[in-house]
Amino acid sequence: MFISPFANNIFDMFFYHERIFIRWFFNQLYESIADEICCKLKDGDSLLDVGCGHGFLLFEIQKRNKEIKLTGIDISESVIKKTRKRSKILGYENTTFLVSEPAKFPFNDNVFTHAVSTFSFHLWSEPVLMLDEIYRVLKPNGEFIIYDFNGDNDYQKDNLNYIEKCIKEAPLFVRKLSMEDARWDCLLFGIYDKYQVEEIVKKSIFRKAEIKIRGIRKSGEHFLIETRLRKSQNSK
Repeated sequence: MFISPFANNIFDMFFYHERIFIRWFFNQLYESIADEICCKLKDGDSLLDVGCGHGFLLFEIQKRNKEIKLTGIDISESVIKKTRKRSKILGYENTTFLVSEPAKFPFNDNVFTHAVSTFSFHLWSEPVLMLDEIYRVLKPNGEFIIYDFNGDNDYQKDNLNYIEKCIKEAPLFVRKLSMEDARWDCLLFGIYDKYQVEEIVKKSIFRKAEIKIRGIRKSGEHFLIETRLRKSQNSK
C-alpha cells in the first residue's frame, strides 16, 4: 500500500485523468474480476477490498448485486474522501469506504466472508503483516483472493504487448502520455513472481495458497498471478 515517490507521481498523474484511463484499461479488468467474484458471492455475504483506491471494483460488484455488504479500505484519506462522495452520488447504500493503517484494520475478528486485493499486493511494504491482519478479519473458512500483475521476466514481453495494444485503443492524449512520458510499464508490473508470492504466504498465518498464472480478458495467458488463500474452518 506504500508506493515509491516516482511511482506515486505517475499513479496520481493517471488518476487525475481517471475517467479516460480507467475506461480504457483498469475498468476492463475490474469488470472481468467483478464477474468472477459475483459468481462466488451470495446475498448476505460481506466483502473487504484491501487497497480499494477509487472504489472501481466495488462499484462494479455493487452494479451486479446490491445485497452484498461491501467495504473498501485504503491508506489514502484524500482518495477515500473522493470515493465516498462518488458512492453517495451513485446511490450505493451497501458500500462503505474507510481509511486504514497498513497492518491494523479497524475491524473486529471474524467479520468478512470474503476479501480481495487488486493490483496492489506488490506495493505493500509489510505483506506478511497485511496477510495476517486479513486472516484475522476473515470469518472461518473465509477466502482472500489476490489479483496482481505477473512479475516473471519470462513473460514481460507478452504482457507489454497487451498493454501497448490497450494504449493504442485509448484516446490520443492518454496514448501520447503513456508512450512518451510515463513509462508506466515500470509501475504496473509486479515485483513478485509466483515463487516469491509463495514465500511471502508461507511466512503468514495462512501458510499456503492456491496460486496460478492466468490471463484476463484479451491478455496473454501469463498476465496475472491469482492467489487464493483460505482461513481455517476451525479458526476462532
